[in-house]
Amino acid sequence: MNKLSTSARTTRLFLIIFVPLFLLVAGGSLSYYLAVERDKIQTMSTRTYDDVAVHTDAFRQELKQIVSDLRILSSNYQFRHIAVDSENTDLTALAHDYLTFIIGKQKYDKIRFIDDKGMEIIRVNFNSGKPMIVPCRQHITCPHQ
Repeated sequence: MNKLSTSARTTRLFLIIFVPLFLLVAGGSLSYYLAVERDKIQTMSTRTYDDVAVHTDAFRQELKQIVSDLRILSSNYQFRHIAVDSENTDLTALAHDYLTFIIGKQKYDKIRFIDDKGMEIIRVNFNSGKPMIVPCRQHITCPHQ
C-alpha cells in the first residue's frame, strides 16, 4: 500500500472538508444576496409604480380644474357676445370679469383674450398678488396701435 505522508493526508482531508463546505456557504450566500436584490428591485418597482400613479392622478385633477376654469371663462356673457359681435362689445366689462376671476382663483399669472387674428384684446395680470387689467397700449399686440 502506498502510504500518504501526513501533510498529503492533511491536505486531502482539508480539501475533502473545506471545498464542499466553502461551496455550500458561498452558494447559500449567493442565494441570499440574489433574494435580497430581487426584493429590492420589486420594492423599487412598486414604489415607482405608486409614484407614477399618484402623479398621474394629481395631473389629471389639475387638468380637470383647468378645463373647468376654461368652461367658466368661456361661458361668460360678455365673452359669448364678443363671439357674435366683436365690434360692439364692451371689453371693459369682460376685463373686469376676468379680473374678478383671477382674484378669486389666485392661481393664474395672466388671463388673455386673443382674437381670431392673433391680437391680444384683453389681458389681466395677477401681478404678484396685486391683480390689474393691463391697458391696451401695453399689450403685446394691441389692435388700436
